[in-house]
Amino acid sequence: MSRQFRAGGCWFTEWAGNRIGHVTSGGVVTAHPLPTPDAEPHGLTIGPDGAVRAALEIGSLVRLAS
Repeated sequence: MSRQFRAGGCWFTEWAGNRIGHVTSGGVVTAHPLPTPDAEPHGLTIGPDGAVRAALEIGSLVRLAS
Protein backbone atom coordinates (compact mmCIF):
# COMPACT_ATOMS: atom_id res chain seq x y z
CA MET A 1 0.00 0.00 0.00
CA SER A 2 1.43 3.34 -0.89
CA ARG A 3 0.06 6.58 0.50
CA GLN A 4 1.52 10.02 1.16
CA PHE A 5 1.27 10.67 4.90
CA ARG A 6 1.14 14.08 6.54
CA ALA A 7 2.66 14.96 9.89
CA GLY A 8 0.30 15.44 12.80
CA GLY A 9 -3.00 13.85 13.69
CA CYS A 10 -3.30 10.42 15.23
CA TRP A 11 -2.84 6.91 13.79
CA PHE A 12 -4.98 4.07 15.15
CA THR A 13 -5.85 0.45 14.44
CA GLU A 14 -9.29 -1.03 13.94
CA TRP A 15 -8.57 -4.46 15.35
CA ALA A 16 -11.87 -6.12 14.39
CA GLY A 17 -12.28 -3.92 11.30
CA ASN A 18 -8.99 -5.06 9.73
CA ARG A 19 -7.90 -1.48 9.04
CA ILE A 20 -5.34 1.11 10.06
CA GLY A 21 -6.70 4.63 10.27
CA HIS A 22 -5.57 8.20 10.62
CA VAL A 23 -7.50 11.17 11.99
CA THR A 24 -6.26 14.70 11.33
CA SER A 25 -6.38 17.50 13.87
CA GLY A 26 -9.31 18.80 11.80
CA GLY A 27 -11.27 15.59 12.33
CA VAL A 28 -10.84 14.04 8.87
CA VAL A 29 -10.61 10.24 9.14
CA THR A 30 -8.88 8.09 6.51
CA ALA A 31 -9.08 4.28 6.63
CA HIS A 32 -6.47 1.97 5.08
CA PRO A 33 -7.97 -1.54 4.69
CA LEU A 34 -5.52 -4.42 5.04
CA PRO A 35 -5.39 -7.00 2.25
CA THR A 36 -5.12 -10.00 4.61
CA PRO A 37 -8.46 -11.18 6.06
CA ASP A 38 -8.70 -11.32 9.86
CA ALA A 39 -5.21 -9.80 10.30
CA GLU A 40 -6.32 -7.89 13.46
CA PRO A 41 -3.76 -5.04 13.49
CA HIS A 42 -2.41 -3.63 16.75
CA GLY A 43 0.76 -2.06 18.16
CA LEU A 44 1.70 0.53 15.56
CA THR A 45 4.73 2.78 15.17
CA ILE A 46 6.15 5.28 12.71
CA GLY A 47 9.49 4.12 11.31
CA PRO A 48 12.51 6.33 10.57
CA ASP A 49 11.48 6.36 6.92
CA GLY A 50 8.08 7.84 7.84
CA ALA A 51 6.14 4.67 7.07
CA VAL A 52 3.49 3.41 9.49
CA ARG A 53 4.06 -0.15 10.69
CA ALA A 54 1.72 -2.37 12.69
CA ALA A 55 1.96 -5.80 14.23
CA LEU A 56 -0.76 -8.21 13.13
CA GLU A 57 -2.39 -10.81 15.36
CA ILE A 58 -1.63 -13.42 12.66
CA GLY A 59 2.08 -13.09 13.48
CA SER A 60 3.34 -10.75 10.77
CA LEU A 61 3.86 -7.04 10.17
CA VAL A 62 2.30 -4.55 7.78
CA ARG A 63 3.93 -1.38 6.41
CA LEU A 64 2.10 1.59 4.90
CA ALA A 65 4.66 3.41 2.74
CA SER A 66 4.99 7.15 3.05
